[in-house]
Amino acid sequence: MYIEKHKIIKSTKELADKYIITQQHTDNFLIISETQTNGLGRKGQLWESPLGGLWFSLGMKHISKHICFPLFIGVCVLKALESLKNEQDQCFFKIKWPNDVYLDDNKICGLLCASHRKLGMTNIGIGVNTNNSPAFSISIKDKLQKDINNEEFLHKILDLFFRDYLQFEAEGFQFLSAYYAEHDYLLNKRIEIETGDTRYAGNYLGLNEEGALMLQLENDIVNTFLSGTIYFL
Repeated sequence: MYIEKHKIIKSTKELADKYIITQQHTDNFLIISETQTNGLGRKGQLWESPLGGLWFSLGMKHISKHICFPLFIGVCVLKALESLKNEQDQCFFKIKWPNDVYLDDNKICGLLCASHRKLGMTNIGIGVNTNNSPAFSISIKDKLQKDINNEEFLHKILDLFFRDYLQFEAEGFQFLSAYYAEHDYLLNKRIEIETGDTRYAGNYLGLNEEGALMLQLENDIVNTFLSGTIYFL
């Protein structure tokens, strides 16, 4: 796999998109940067990406047949995070639908997944607050009180991803469901979900067999959502 490392870059995701669209790379490739000046979050929001964190994009020659593919990626990150803990660490890593990972009540990882279907490539962008000190959150180092080896941590994420993705493609959300349910940050919460210009409020009921979010509305009707932005009530 082609690997490209940078000290500083505008956005690993933006560069990965360029490589895919121009077909500069037509097989798996990885872009890593120590810092990003314009890291991208959901809806084009800025993702703070200072020195110390882990910022990378994986260009993959693969198009998933499952809508819950981003959840699979999040579970791989979550499993890699769990491996960093010692028995005495009193903290909890959780996954928040559709694409965030939390440490206790703080977001410490975000991921974006963009499919270039005509080119048969997917761009997976991941940012993790490992050793940095973000302005509005915490880092893994802050909580576990130890330095995180970003290179080893990245290898762990990729090992889990490439080990399991074919089985995930064969089984879909069923492959994730038990582990996801044990680490579901939204469990037992009342939430609001925004899709387009509309917001829906209700009780979170978990995910269905495809990985879509189920929300019980005020009139007891259950709606399912394939994507959206979550707010807490």
